[in-house]
Amino acid sequence: MHGTIVIGEGERDDAPMLYIGEQVGGPYKDGRDVPHVDIAVDPLEGTNLCATGSPGAITVSPLPKGRPAACSRLLHGKDCRRPSCKNAVELDAPVAVNLKNIARRMHRGVDDLVVVVLDRPRHEKLISDIRKAGARIKLIGDGDLSAGIAAAVEGTGVHAVMDPAALPKA
Repeated sequence: MHGTIVIGEGERDDAPMLYIGEQVGGPYKDGRDVPHVDIAVDPLEGTNLCATGSPGAITVSPLPKGRPAACSRLLHGKDCRRPSCKNAVELDAPVAVNLKNIARRMHRGVDDLVVVVLDRPRHEKLISDIRKAGARIKLIGDGDLSAGIAAAVEGTGVHAVMDPAALPKA
């Protein structure tokens, strides 16, 4: 097979390989064609959910490129965002400012926003800041990729996902 990494671990964990866009595999040396596939390096979302038999775990698998539309390609992780909120968030800005910008782009009030946050002790300040800004919070135990997809899709009732671990290190 000839694969393209579309969900990678390299960027997130500073790993030396398997980053989004990396090409792996390739053609046979004798020139035979090989299937071209998209690859998710971390194919199980919600490992704890799966291990405990809880709902919400998802998995992805590669499909040959060029399949019918019903077998669409994987989304690139960096492409999952609501187009109307593109460039609305500044990583160095306070939570309240970012929520105000998101609300303005979505033509709603901050108090109409639902923000998903992983339920972790390290997120106590973030949760407090979101509440002070007036937005509603949906705490989840696992499954932040699923939450990110929900935030990228209209009509899910999720408007943003916040995680201070995703911010650049000072």
